[in-house]
Amino acid sequence: MIPFKKKILVIIPVHNQYQYTITALRCIRRATEQSGADIKTLIIDNASDKPFPQQMGNVSIIRNEKNLLFAKAINQGLERVEDEDILVLNNDVMLTSSFFDRMVDGLIAGYDLVGPITNNCAGVQNQGYMTDKRCIFEYPFSGNQCTLNAIEIEMMSKFEKKFLDVQWLNGFCLFISNKAFREVGFFDEEFPLSGEEIDYCYRAYDKGFKLGVNRHSFVWHFKGQTVKMHPELKKYWEISANKLRKKYKNRFPRQVL
Repeated sequence: MIPFKKKILVIIPVHNQYQYTITALRCIRRATEQSGADIKTLIIDNASDKPFPQQMGNVSIIRNEKNLLFAKAINQGLERVEDEDILVLNNDVMLTSSFFDRMVDGLIAGYDLVGPITNNCAGVQNQGYMTDKRCIFEYPFSGNQCTLNAIEIEMMSKFEKKFLDVQWLNGFCLFISNKAFREVGFFDEEFPLSGEEIDYCYRAYDKGFKLGVNRHSFVWHFKGQTVKMHPELKKYWEISANKLRKKYKNRFPRQVL
């Protein structure tokens, strides 16, 4: 349990994929109960075909009548930040019971932006990359919370060094301190889909903030569910990648310091 009362705002942009969102919200509730933190969740409904209910327990909802894509949706959530730390979260994830404890561990250790290990993403947060691209976990995953917690416990014994210093983190699950947000500001909406989190991290790093992967934290990422349903969005990936290459030249995609 977190030793002091932290305030955290969870921002989740969604477009359809109702069942994934409900699963993520259940995980947030379980992790909240274990951490004891003051956690609020804000869903940004990016013009889902069927609007999300306005009453979903302790969850607030902003409804957009047009799909504004990821960065603008996140910024809508950031406009509501007061003194909270921030979790930018995809809806196609599952969190362990100790998730919020692990993220706050990063702040206590002196990091300003923190991300977990996962099964599916680019770069060093992908657990396969940590062992010369060999998958070290043999768990057959079927959406069971106990399985997730078991993977996290396994990682704690596999990785003696808890934190890995990096220049950028993936945006599917990105924990940002309030202090960093106040100085770095909002996401760049010129990145239409993907890449905006890497840009944000580079900007934070260049301002002297410390970024780290907590290798004792595991998040299951189903990855790309919205794009699977809407393949026309894929074109935005290459647009964003080209913008990153142009803006950061030889720095991208190098991640580890």
